[in-house]
Amino acid sequence: GKFLISKDFKKAFTLNNEKVSIIDFESAVLLYTLEEDNEEVVNFAVSPNEKFIATTNKNFLTRVYQLDNLLKSEPRKQVLVNFKTPNQMCLEICFDPTSRFLALGTSDSHVKIFDVVKGFQTHNFIGHRGVIVQL
Repeated sequence: GKFLISKDFKKAFTLNNEKVSIIDFESAVLLYTLEEDNEEVVNFAVSPNEKFIATTNKNFLTRVYQLDNLLKSEPRKQVLVNFKTPNQMCLEICFDPTSRFLALGTSDSHVKIFDVVKGFQTHNFIGHRGVIVQL
């Protein structure tokens, strides 16, 4: 599965068994497991400023969490915004360099852009050939 390391090399993020694990990179101690209620996580992304972590699941839902506070309390309280992509599974996900916008590559060949701060879709790019698996 996917594996990312924080800029300061203190945390690792990995997707395994439909859950996102946050690990202390130096000690290999599991800090947190981000799992969604009966929903299998398909992919995740960490924002460049490392303030947000976004997950996509098989129920066509994308959630953006506040990463700084995720380890401190209940994850449901840390959900910043939810985005629903009706009947379109998101297979690829990434943030823009400013960490404000989130791009989702969907199974129906669309690329959707969401404003994480304001909580709405800003663009829907169509016309791609095939399933979007890389952004």
